[in-house]
Amino acid sequence: GLIVVEAGAALLAHQGREVTNRDLCRFAVLGWATELLQACMLMADDIMDGSVTRRGQPCWYSREGVGTVAINDFLMIEMYVYKVLKRHFGQDPFLPWLIDLFQETTFQTECGQLLDSICEKVADEELTLSRWTLLAKYKTAFYSAYMPVALAMLATGIHDREAFDAARKVLILMGLYFQAQDDVLDAFASPDVLGKIGTDIVTRKCSWVFAHAHELASEDQKRLLFSHYGKCAVGSEGELAVKELYSQLKLQEVFSLYEEETMGRLQELRQEIEKAGLPWFIFEAFIAKIKGRSR
Repeated sequence: GLIVVEAGAALLAHQGREVTNRDLCRFAVLGWATELLQACMLMADDIMDGSVTRRGQPCWYSREGVGTVAINDFLMIEMYVYKVLKRHFGQDPFLPWLIDLFQETTFQTECGQLLDSICEKVADEELTLSRWTLLAKYKTAFYSAYMPVALAMLATGIHDREAFDAARKVLILMGLYFQAQDDVLDAFASPDVLGKIGTDIVTRKCSWVFAHAHELASEDQKRLLFSHYGKCAVGSEGELAVKELYSQLKLQEVFSLYEEETMGRLQELRQEIEKAGLPWFIFEAFIAKIKGRSR
């Protein structure tokens, strides 16, 4: 949500316009709408994944007295997004653009969630890096990286397709990196640090870590991987065996190389951003927020 505010203020300053309290409040409203959309997505995701904790707290659906009522709860929260937009931007000519962006992003994310959910039914050999890239692009990159900046662009009067295309190219790449981070943290980070119990191994996710393990493992290691992946419980010997294999394959080092390569590719796209009339600072600040995060 804060990305909308920071990007909006940076865009106004880049345009030579004064950043007023009214501007900041409107950006903040869009930021809260973004947070509401993320909240409903995560509530639904936790139900589908059977997750136990989220940000250090029990998942909403798992709380006493909630259960399946959580389905109606996340649908209501999704509708609050549009109530907020109508109340605060009802007289603005770009309201239809805002609504379209939220709806399109919701659809893209739901497509990604579907790709994620059906992974448990596909063959082990189909859990590839190309599948992960498609899944991460739709499940994560559009709503977590592209949408906040695109909202700020619309709210500051930017409608040029070239600008949105240039921003999307950079932000999707950042969104993929963000999801890869999530997958690495799920596999290697302590639940106390992460704020949740990692479940990618037990729920047979097509994660960045698994996809690379699949590529790098020997035939014997693949047999070990496939014998436990998605067939074990949290904290079980099977899960620990998969994590030990991840360590043997030095996947944290592989991620560090991927991170370095991604940062280089982002810098190569800087010229396209500036050519489109956008300040690179927005994207630089975004990178600084997510690089090296621990949760």
